[in-house]
Formats: sequence, C-alpha cells, structure tokens
Amino acid sequence: MIATEEDEQASRESWTRRLLWLAGLTSLLISAQRVRSAIPGQAAIALNHVSGAWAALALDFSQGLLYRPLVSDAGYGGTRYFPLHFVAHGTLIRLGLSPVAAGHAVTLIALAMLLIAAFLLFHGLTVPVELAGAGVLVLLANQALQGAIVTVRGDLLAAAFNVCGLALAVSARRVRGVLLACIPFALAILTKETAVYGLLAASAALVLRGLRRQGVYVLALTSALVLVGILVTQHASEGRFLDNLRAVSSGGATLKTLAFAPARMLSLSHPSDILLAVLGLAGLFASSREARVGLPALYLIATAGITLLLFGSPGVDENHFLDLDLAIVLFLVAEWGSGRLRGVFPAAALALASLVFCGWLVEHRPEPQREVVAQVLDEAGSSGGPLLAENPWLPILAGERPYLQDAFALKLVSDRLPAVRADLLDKLDRRFFRAVVLKVDMTDQTIYTNWYRDVHFGPGFTERLLENYELVARHSNQFFVYRPKPR
Repeated sequence: MIATEEDEQASRESWTRRLLWLAGLTSLLISAQRVRSAIPGQAAIALNHVSGAWAALALDFSQGLLYRPLVSDAGYGGTRYFPLHFVAHGTLIRLGLSPVAAGHAVTLIALAMLLIAAFLLFHGLTVPVELAGAGVLVLLANQALQGAIVTVRGDLLAAAFNVCGLALAVSARRVRGVLLACIPFALAILTKETAVYGLLAASAALVLRGLRRQGVYVLALTSALVLVGILVTQHASEGRFLDNLRAVSSGGATLKTLAFAPARMLSLSHPSDILLAVLGLAGLFASSREARVGLPALYLIATAGITLLLFGSPGVDENHFLDLDLAIVLFLVAEWGSGRLRGVFPAAALALASLVFCGWLVEHRPEPQREVVAQVLDEAGSSGGPLLAENPWLPILAGERPYLQDAFALKLVSDRLPAVRADLLDKLDRRFFRAVVLKVDMTDQTIYTNWYRDVHFGPGFTERLLENYELVARHSNQFFVYRPKPR
C-alpha cells in the first residue's frame, strides 16, 4: 500500500513537471512571436509616454547632456529616474544604433540576464535542473514582463540585477562570497532607485541565520557603492542630478494617496497579477517556518511591501507589478522544486495559470503604430517651433530632441517652482510650439478626468491650450494633435 501511494505521488509529480514545461515552452514561443512582431511595428505598448521619458534621457546623454536643467533652451527637464539604464541606452546610440534599436537591445540583454540569473538562483537553491529550466520559462507568463520585453525602460534591467544578486548570494560557498552580491544589488538601485528588494532580502536572510554582522556588511557595502554611483553621477551632471531628484522625488505621493495605495494597486492590476498574488500568498501560508525565513520568501515579502507603498504615487502604473510577479514565481518554483513546499498543487496551479494567461495573450496582441505615428508627425508639421509632445518618442522618431522630457515630472516641478509653470503657459500664449500632441481626450470623464490638471502638465494647461490651439486631428484614443489658431 505504501509503495502504491509513493508511485501515485511520483506519477503526479511527473505530470506536474510536464505541465510546467508545457506552460514554460508555450510562454517562450508566444514571447518570441510577440517580440518579433511588436518591436518592428512600434507597438503602442512599447512606445508609450513613460518609455519616451527614458528615451529622452538617453538621447540627451548620447549628445553629451547628462540630466538636463529643469528649464532651459533645451526644453523642460525633471526626472526621478536613476542613470544606469538610460546611460547604457545612450551609449548604444553613440555607437551608431537608432534610439529605438538601442533601447530594445538593452531590453533584450536585460531579459537574457534575468533568465540566466534565475536559472543560477534555482540551481543554488537545489532545484533539479529539469524543473529549474521550466521555472525560468514560466517567468515570462505575466502581464508586467510581457509589457517589459517590448518596451524601453529601466524596470526589467533593475529586476535582472536583483536576481543576479540573489543568485550570487545563494551560490557563495563562504559568507564573504555573499559580499559579491552587493555589486548587482547596487547596480539595481542605480537603475531604479526603489529596487532595494534584493538587498533587503539578502541582509535579512543573513541576520535570521544568526549572521548579523555579515547582514550589516551587505547592507553597508551596497549603500556605499550606491553612494559612490550617486556622487559620480552628480559630478558628471554638473549638479543637475540632485536638482532633478529634489524637484520630483516624492512622485506626487501624499498621506492621502498612500492611504489609498492598496485600492489603487488593485484597480491597476491585471487578472494575471491578482492570480499570482493569490498563489504567492497561499504558498507563504502553506510553507514551513524555515521556508518563510529563506531568501526566496524574504525576497517576496520585501517586494510585496515596497510595491504596495509605490502605488501611493500617482505616477505608478501596472509595470510596477513586474518585480512582485517575478518574486512570486521564483518563490513557488524554488520551494516546490527543493521539496520545502509539498504536494503538486503549487506547481500545477502556477502552470495552469500560466497557460490561461498565454491564451489571453494570444487574443490581445499589441497593434502596430508605425503608420499612425508617421501620420501624426506629418500632421504636426516640421517647421514653426518645437513640438510639444506628451510622448517624447514622437519628436525622437521625427529626428528631434524632445522639448518635453516627462509631462508627469513637469507637473511636479511646476508645483514646486511656479516660474516653470509660468514659462509653459507663456509659451502657449505666444503659440511658441508648432504643435502639441497629447495622449488623452480632454473631454474624458472616466479615469482621465482632470488628467492635465492633476497628473500631467498641471493647472492652467488645458485652458491656455484651448485658448491658443485647436484640435486638427485625432487617432482613436491615443493621439490628439493641436495646431496654433490663426491670429
């Protein structure tokens, strides 16, 4: 009887591994097809206004400007983004790649880093090789990562560095070897300032193992490396880096927005995010106390806590689920594969959820925007002043340096420095811009109500624009082209 039960259990585990591999390979094939079709077509999801802000920083760097002033002849600056991603992007532009090609190259390199580091992490956590391979591919089956692989922004690179740090931390044969993990942890933070999850998890894991001094060393060394990076950036930018951060570092968060962070996080989540969150929470409850103080669980807990806080900022969107989704999959695969999470349900549920998401992804392909963008640029004209575009990709694709780097940051800067808002409103009154291209219908009364007062640009923008410019073209609900009214 015992042998029969063992055989049945082995059979269930074998089928679960096959199911996980099916989900992983399906995710890989769909991802490859998505990248092959979406990137050349310049899909809307890839070239949105947030991606454009990263690209504007990269283009400035490629032309010798690291962090532009908040307002200058070059246009409007202001950003909360740390430098590593856009410096890499700008370096490739300097080497001769187009801004679009260079940005996607950085993204695909980051994806490769993430998958390799995840495999090494599973190996260090004693997950069998055949299961580790499937677990790595299942990382592709979530909405946040699918968005990341066809866009240009720092989230994926920061996540890859964090997983690299975790892989080094668990693979070190001696505690001193864990200090090597400080390098990728620091690089993650210098890519995205909130990407401290790996550092906190590694430090906490050492402390909970009774290695308090080593945990403090990891925290201190990583902090020192980040400080060096900040000082170098501040010097190279001639002081503009910290000026930018001081102006926009809050991200518009207030006590009220922080209080509503859980509701906002839920409202912006994709069903796949919610399903993964349920599986991750169930896995934490079902795991042993030993597992809950292990590195994968601590990484999940740290990521969940910080991600929740991030949704207290009005500028945070669905892409911030990326680290949390990855942390959940890493935890479930690591704990089930190493035998610390018993039963086949965790892995089987993860595999089925991944397959369901893949089915949804097939039905929701990003639509190409190359022809629409070309038409928008033609309608905006090519002479008569700079183009003020909410999405900086538009002037970049027109061969220009964006006059506006980040509409969200401009709102925060002008709240802090009224002279900047006065400058913008004066330029609208003088019809300084040859065209203004927005991404939201000003008459929208749904989630975008008062968008141009509360989120982008700021108070007075809508009124002055409508006084001096007229809508000449609109393309679905993605591009609204305004040209100066006749005098």
